[in-house]
Amino acid sequence: MYSSISSTAATHIITGIEWGIDLVVLLQLPVDHDKAVQIDTILNKLLSSLLHEESICPLTQDEESLLEHIVHTKVYTYVSGLNHVTKVRDVCHYIKENINNISDYPITYILQPIKDFSRQHNEECRKFTLLSKELNENIEDYVLKLIVDREKLQNTILEDMPKFSSEYLKHQQNNIQIQWLNVNEKITNEIKRLSNFVIQIRSGEAENLFIKQIFNDNEQMIIKNSIDELKQNVKHLEEKEHFIRCLNQQNFQYLNVIEYNIDQSDNENSIEHKLVQNHQHYRILCSNDYLNKNNSEELQKLICDLIEEAKNNSSLHLIYADFSDCSFPLSTMMVLSSLKKAHEDMIDQLSSELSTAMETFTVLFKQE
Repeated sequence: MYSSISSTAATHIITGIEWGIDLVVLLQLPVDHDKAVQIDTILNKLLSSLLHEESICPLTQDEESLLEHIVHTKVYTYVSGLNHVTKVRDVCHYIKENINNISDYPITYILQPIKDFSRQHNEECRKFTLLSKELNENIEDYVLKLIVDREKLQNTILEDMPKFSSEYLKHQQNNIQIQWLNVNEKITNEIKRLSNFVIQIRSGEAENLFIKQIFNDNEQMIIKNSIDELKQNVKHLEEKEHFIRCLNQQNFQYLNVIEYNIDQSDNENSIEHKLVQNHQHYRILCSNDYLNKNNSEELQKLICDLIEEAKNNSSLHLIYADFSDCSFPLSTMMVLSSLKKAHEDMIDQLSSELSTAMETFTVLFKQE
């Protein structure tokens, strides 16, 4: 199906519509500087809730009272339901409650010059071919999913990850940043590729393309796998950050053993020597991400037992040694103890003293 557009009839074509709610809220804050600052804090809280949470966060009674000190609120919008709203919190609630109905409100029309759809744009009549409904829906659904995935990853990687408190995850964060750049480039190129196909079809240059010709299964699979892998790595990093934070809250010192030059040539004694030098009483819980994932109950039991032991011994130093990035073949979780080392040292010392005594006795016996 196509329509002819006279060269004098129009110069641009609407190629897309963005839907949403467009509004401006003007607030007149009180002259009291302290109250104005407090109100700003509450407004930022509402904004964060509006952007990142499923519902508007509840406010305390004090916060509600502070908002009452806003001198004047004026909402400018074409949405009739908001024209007479006088409280900013009610505006936020309205947006959240009507988020699924934003298709009722077009806010931006995307225009492209007609000449982009035909190389022979000086002709009196230009051809504009409509995409089939099936093809149009397939492209829209696919591109929308790519955009949503990209925005979610971007928010997490560029906004949330920099807030991670653990200094031990900087290397992993850098790797994810590199992976993100690669995925973002793939998504951008894929959207450009599909955009070019759409332009070619609409301009009549490629009318007979089929869906399977437009959607490259191999390329789609590569992009999907890249996105899924990045999502998994981001999720793993978030879980690791949470795990380290919980360890710190339970008075465990987190150590990444790769920073202590531990490898497959080490043994329990050398590991202890490399990890601990200044603490006389310690317990070192040795594990890695794989063991933690597959033996979560054992991990929790070991942690709880060590915490309980530390309650009865204030001088006991708890350490979690992370072997996740290390070549040392850690097949099971283990706890290294200063008591065991002290016991072994005592046995070695007694053995040495006994050996010396026996040698002395032998010499004296021979002299007699």
